[in-house]
Amino acid sequence: MKRDIMAQILATTFIICLLLAPVGFAGKKEAPPDQTPDTATVDENAIETLMVDWPEKDGWISEFVHNSETSRIEYLYPEGQSSQGWNEMASTELVYNKVISSLPGEARITLLGTQRGCPEATWEIYSKGHNDHNQAHVVYEIICPEFLNKEPAQVQLWAMLYGKEGLYAIQYTFRGLDMPEKRKEQIVDILMNAWLKIEKAEEE
Repeated sequence: MKRDIMAQILATTFIICLLLAPVGFAGKKEAPPDQTPDTATVDENAIETLMVDWPEKDGWISEFVHNSETSRIEYLYPEGQSSQGWNEMASTELVYNKVISSLPGEARITLLGTQRGCPEATWEIYSKGHNDHNQAHVVYEIICPEFLNKEPAQVQLWAMLYGKEGLYAIQYTFRGLDMPEKRKEQIVDILMNAWLKIEKAEEE
């Protein structure tokens, strides 16, 4: 397996392991209703699909998919880039059957995981509550100015949604701190509009 892909898998798997663990912050209060996922009205037999509208002109290509009993991870790169050389990359992750109390709490776990390798990492939440499809989501940014392993600085843009299958996480990463504002606005808008498509299962 290519070295760069393996490094990405290990980094993402570390955060996935944190997401798999229960949240246990001291003094944690119950999440307000608008931050608590609710899938009680979803048919348990329905088919659920994560919808992310990546720009066609970028030519995003799926380079690697990893499936396990607990999660599914996919890496994507724009046309002309790959795991061997990239300025932008994206990943989608699904942690199956994850039980959570709040999406902002899960988002904070990714920040804590990132700070293990980038102690000066900071974050900002752009949206928490529900998207236009009335599905619970949180959209946020993590900025990593300097990694302990000397990797280039990163701007990470995240979205999380909660569905009947579990916890969905979408991560876009830009190498460097000079990400154009228009590009950031474009990606944030894409994450804001990510949603879970629910289709009725065909009857046998």
